[in-house]
This record gives sequence, C-alpha cells and structure tokens, in this order.
Amino acid sequence: MPSMDEEREVLKTGVFLAVLSSALLVAVGLFWGFPWQVSLLLVVVSFAIAGLISGMTLAGVRSAARRKALTHGALVMWASHNEGRFGTTVAEFTGDAPS
Repeated sequence: MPSMDEEREVLKTGVFLAVLSSALLVAVGLFWGFPWQVSLLLVVVSFAIAGLISGMTLAGVRSAARRKALTHGALVMWASHNEGRFGTTVAEFTGDAPS
C-alpha cells in the first residue's frame, strides 16, 4: 500500500487546490459584482472538482503501490524457483545455460 506520506501529500494538494480556487472565485465575484448565490455555487463546484481530482490522484497512487507490491511478489516467486537469483542471462533464454 502507499505510504502515509504519499497519501497525505495528495490530500494536502487537494485541499490547497480547493482553497486557492475558491479564494480566486470569491475575489473575481467581488470584483465583477456577482450575486453571493453565484459565488457560493462556484465555490461549491470548485470544491467538488478539487475533491474529484484528489480522489483520482489518490487512486493512481494506490494503484501504483499495488502494482509495485505485485511486482515484488512476482520477483520473489521467480527467485524462489531460480535458486535465489532475480536476474537472467541470455544463455537462459537460448537454452545454453547449464541445468
């Protein structure tokens, strides 16, 4: 599984994105004189988009961690079947390797 640091970094980035986009939308709304209802709606939408981006990024981090764990398991299995060696040589693929 991904480390807590990776997950925490993704979540901190998502919060930063939500706060920054909301502040920008409120500033633009005040500058252009939008009604407060429109500004509130835009803030809610920006938080939803930031949450969606964070969720997708977190899923990618978890997927990468899962692939890494599966790869490690495959390498351990390979090593257990090949006298503890992780690597291969060209001779093993051509059939010239001693048995």
